[in-house]
Parts: sequence; structure tokens; C-alpha cells
Amino acid sequence: MKKTHFLLLLLTILPLQGCWGTVEPHSQNYIVVLAFDFKDDEYYVYTQSLSFANIAKQEGGALQEAPPSLIGKGKGNSFEQALRNLEETSPLPFHYGQIKNIILSDSVMKQKLSNFKDLISRSTFFRYNTWVFATKEDMMSILEGESFFNLPPVYSLIYYPESLIDENSYFPVVRYHQFLSSYTEKVSSIIIPSISINKSDWSEKKPKKIVVIDGGYVLEQNKETVFLNKESLRGIRWTNKEYKKFHVQTKQDDHVVAFDINDAIFDIETLPGTQPAFQINLELKANVVQNDGHFKTPQLKSILEEEVKKEIKKTYIEGINENHDVFGLAEIPYRFEPEKWSIDQLKSLQEDSLQKVEVKVRIDYEGDVK
Repeated sequence: MKKTHFLLLLLTILPLQGCWGTVEPHSQNYIVVLAFDFKDDEYYVYTQSLSFANIAKQEGGALQEAPPSLIGKGKGNSFEQALRNLEETSPLPFHYGQIKNIILSDSVMKQKLSNFKDLISRSTFFRYNTWVFATKEDMMSILEGESFFNLPPVYSLIYYPESLIDENSYFPVVRYHQFLSSYTEKVSSIIIPSISINKSDWSEKKPKKIVVIDGGYVLEQNKETVFLNKESLRGIRWTNKEYKKFHVQTKQDDHVVAFDINDAIFDIETLPGTQPAFQINLELKANVVQNDGHFKTPQLKSILEEEVKKEIKKTYIEGINENHDVFGLAEIPYRFEPEKWSIDQLKSLQEDSLQKVEVKVRIDYEGDVK
């Protein structure tokens, strides 16, 4: 009888064991953005937090009002201390498993990258597939960026950059492991997209603060990090295999000619010689979307070829003027022909190091004039 009572009691208690130590979702502060700044000799760490309740409400349609963005700001004599100071003032414990991206200020990009990298490399919570952005603007302004239709800020470029950038921008987005790999290589360059707030193009009763890409920071080991604006880096789009919306428009006298590019194959070729020399090859398939000058097919091909060459050369020269190899030309011989040129030569490319840009165009469709 006693054995029966004991077994019944045990069966009653056992199901309760799994509930001990359970953490409710609303009892933690879910960090989705970490941002880093350095000013006035102090280190700042910002956080942006996610409310699952606000996202869940989107199932039934847009909210009547946009949910507030929870932003934290801590400061200290190091990034680690700034983060710990911020944790101490939070009424809820931090949960770092949902971090989507990192944003670095202009001063961090140019002065404190090693401090930032040291913190991240020692953090057990951090995932290496996190997106990395940079900004010249006030960090609070960036973190207060909005979305459309009263959706939470999580529905914006910095949270889901791939889907938006594939369709609307030619900048490749960068994950932390890509940044780290390039940053530690002797011969390698990488462009970290720079973001800013656009207040002029969209409104819902009042102007919307939309996060957009305005340029990029070019990084190479043992070189000064520089910012180049979007127009200066326009030629980079031809290297981005993920970019799907190539569009080229140019004027010929008073006539506009515009093309949509269906396919682009980009290749870097090393040339013989005692000094680094390169050729960029590009094959394009294009549709004509505007041709009010009624140019013939050979003229259209020539117009597009020259316009793309001009873009690529301009971007290359903009980089060289800042002592940077924005196309990563030197990385090809460094990896695959290490005996061809020295590392010092590869890190000192000149304007004439890019000796030729070869563009071949095939026009698939010229459109029907109705």
C-alpha cells in the first residue's frame, strides 16, 4: 500500500520538474541592435530592444500608432564597461541571442576598431553572422529610424538588409565574419555600408525617418579607414553577384537612353609585368527601356559599354586617391599568384595599375514603339 502511495505521489511531482527555472519571454530585455560610439574620450554602447508583443500584433494588421523603440545608452572608459553599466540600470536581464546587427560610428571606424573587435571576440553571446553597418550621423537618430504603416522599427533596412538591398541598392551587405576576415588579412579590402536618415522622400501625415545607405567605409589592414559617398562607389555594383536591379541611364546630346541589365559577369585578370597590372572584364545582357533618340543596336551597345567603363574607372580612381583598392584587385594575385608581386607592391597600387576595362554587351530586347 505504501509503495502504491509513493508511486502516485512521484507521478504527481515529476511533471512539475520541467517548469522549474523557466524564463517567460516578457521577463527579458531582447537586444536586437548593438551600436558603438567614441566621443569626448568616452566609450558609448547603445542597444535597441525588441518587444515580441508589438510584432505579434502585426498578425491582425497595422497598429494604430507606431510602437516606441526601446533604446539604451551606456558610457564608460571602455566598451565593456559601458555595456556593463547599461546592464546594471535595466529592470530586465539582457538577452543577446537575438542580435541582428552592429552599428559603428565614424569615430569607431577610424580610431577604435581594435577596441571594438577585442570586446566582440571575447563575448560568448555574439554570433558571427550578424550584419555590420557604420554611420556618420548621431547614433540616437539612426536607432530612432522608422518603418511604414506604423510597423515596428524591426521592419527596416538594418534588420533585413538582404531583401531590401538586393532590390534597391548596389552595395553588398557585410556580416561580421566577413569584416573580421578582411580586417585581419595582409592584402584585402572591404566596404562597410554607411547608413543615414532620409527625412525628405516619405511621409505619413508627417515626414518619415527612413534609414538609407549613403556610402561606405573602406577598410584595409594598416591603412587609414576612409568614407566614400554613394556616387563615388557607384562602380562597385558590378562586382556584387547578389544585386538584381542594375539600371543604367545616360544622355546623348538631348536624348535619354536607359537600360535594365539582366545579367552581369565580373572578372579580374592579372597582366604580365614587374609592376602590378590588372584588367577588369565584364559581360552584360541588357534590355533597352528608353531610347528617344532611336539609336540603332550597335550604337546602343557602344553607349552602354562606355557608360559602364566610365563608372568602374571613376570608382577605382576615387579609391586610389584615398590609397585604397576598392575593387580588391590585389587580393587575386595575393591568393592565387603569390610569387608574382610582393605584398608591398600590392598594397601600393597606382592609377595606372588598372590598365584596361573591357565591357561586352548583348542587347536582348529593345522594346516596341507603340
